[in-house]
Amino acid sequence: MLAQKHGYFQVAETGWPKVDLLLKPFERNDVFHKIGLQTDKKVILYAPTFSPKFKSSDKLFPLLPAVIRDDETWIVKFHDLMDREDKRRFKQLESDNIRVWEHSDNIPLLHAADVLISDTSSIVYEFMLLDKPVITIDAGVRLEKGINIGNIDQLRNAVDRSIADPKEFSHNRQRVLREIQPYSDHENAARVLKATEAILSSDIHTTVKRKPLNLFRKYKVRKMFNYWG
Repeated sequence: MLAQKHGYFQVAETGWPKVDLLLKPFERNDVFHKIGLQTDKKVILYAPTFSPKFKSSDKLFPLLPAVIRDDETWIVKFHDLMDREDKRRFKQLESDNIRVWEHSDNIPLLHAADVLISDTSSIVYEFMLLDKPVITIDAGVRLEKGINIGNIDQLRNAVDRSIADPKEFSHNRQRVLREIQPYSDHENAARVLKATEAILSSDIHTTVKRKPLNLFRKYKVRKMFNYWG
């Protein structure tokens, strides 16, 4: 265990507080009504990362209008740090079948979506907690969690396959999630508070070593934010 090896920190398993609301029971029809979706249409959520190196939006944009079917609603949800030009050009595609979601709350989208399309964004792992299919574009790790495509022309077939058999990769999803989010309840925040209280009331300050000085890391962080004060 790394905590034992290094000796200057401790680890408590708590789960991801961010997903507590996501994991609470919900009524699908209520969600559709809340965000103005038709219940007789499949919902495809596209939520790419913002990183210029890993984002898939440049690949998907030219294909999007042609790939959508009449019985589907596609929702585009960008990361808050996504480039403004990306947001602008996707807004131009809005129609009866394409919506751009500009609110900060992703939970209704994750509840409503039948399939998620992304790339390297962490939203993939949030969506997987609902045991629904994910499609990734040029993902680099844990490819077994769903369908990963390298050629954007494969997207339509991947969506059709996911809709036809949403449980195809369910076993793989659960195996991956056990590595990163071991709890399926919505008590993660409570566990964080409990673990914090336990540490504060312990004698950790007498047993944990001082963290080693890392000048190179400090330099990289300051350079990243251009802060030299």
